[in-house]
Amino acid sequence: MGRLASTMDPAPMFVISTGDQIYNNGIQSPNDPELRTRFEHMYTSPQLQIPWYITIGNHDCEGSIDAMHQYASRKNSLWYFPERYYTLDRLVAPKTIIRILVIDVCDLVCGKEPRDGRCNGAMLEQTSPESRSAQYKWIDDTLSAEKPEGIERMWTVVVGHWAVYSFAGNADTPELIRHLDPLLKKHKVDAYFNGHDHCMQHIIKREEGWTRNYFVSGAGGYRIHELQPEARANFDLVHAAMQHGFMSAQIDRHSFVVHFHSKDGEILYATRIQQTAN
Repeated sequence: MGRLASTMDPAPMFVISTGDQIYNNGIQSPNDPELRTRFEHMYTSPQLQIPWYITIGNHDCEGSIDAMHQYASRKNSLWYFPERYYTLDRLVAPKTIIRILVIDVCDLVCGKEPRDGRCNGAMLEQTSPESRSAQYKWIDDTLSAEKPEGIERMWTVVVGHWAVYSFAGNADTPELIRHLDPLLKKHKVDAYFNGHDHCMQHIIKREEGWTRNYFVSGAGGYRIHELQPEARANFDLVHAAMQHGFMSAQIDRHSFVVHFHSKDGEILYATRIQQTAN
């Protein structure tokens, strides 16, 4: 990742983490030694000393989310993690921004009633029907917000940990298909990125002349999940890379290109997201 970043022109502006920062049980304090061994001493390339936008994963909830906030608030921390869910705009070209919504999907999945067997005690303690409802309202309101004054083009992406659709690992998330996906469709979100499943996938849904893009990017470590039988026969699965790796994106006013990379930075796949009216 660092080697690739050193060759990119322009240089990368930020990194998006799709959750489960410290596998398997999160961190217990902002001084947790795991932060040094699994983050600070791992991502040492000068080109990676840029903001890292942090997403809550289910394994993060095994530890302390408060400790994550405390670590992110330190003066020299690379982590940007102001709240459990948040939004920010980044200028990527003249009069062009990307609006990023980082959401707490653990709350969206585990906060419903009846409580879900996939959610352990720690996640149940941190979620509720009330917080889940409030977050969905925030997502809808934030996606409804206009472009800032002076901006002519805005790309919009949503980042969560759990997949809406997936052909591997934990598979589809029915709650997100029922409740989050309609918001992605309503607001014509350009892409949804997630982790959770340990592989890389590009999934599309075509509807009413518009294509929705879903990118599973959870191949940063641990064992790789297997693809479901017959998955490659499904037209919604455009590409799957069942190996360790990561993704990169090149964005300007007219183009949003996503690359899949092997762990050594080799390009495995590339796709261009179609521009929607904006």
